[in-house]
Amino acid sequence: SMGQLMKVQVLRGGRITRLLLHELAHTEQCDQWGGRNRYAMKWFRNLAPGIVMALKKGEEKFGDRIHDEMPMEKNAEKKAQSLCGGLSICVFD
Repeated sequence: SMGQLMKVQVLRGGRITRLLLHELAHTEQCDQWGGRNRYAMKWFRNLAPGIVMALKKGEEKFGDRIHDEMPMEKNAEKKAQSLCGGLSICVFD
């Protein structure tokens, strides 16, 4: 779990990055949605809203913007930011 990994990192004196917390939020989503196949199906369903939002914003880095605008990515980022903000050892990368 995220909590167990964070404890291991702290015990080793390591720093936790926001990106690590973001990616761990995806493992939590995968568990919540019933496994890898369902997670993948949800990812592809989230792709269309990401494309629409990226087109509306007209960013130069269109591929990156699609990823960042996907609802599941926004949720993972929100969780990472929340967790990282409460940790003195967290690094915003």
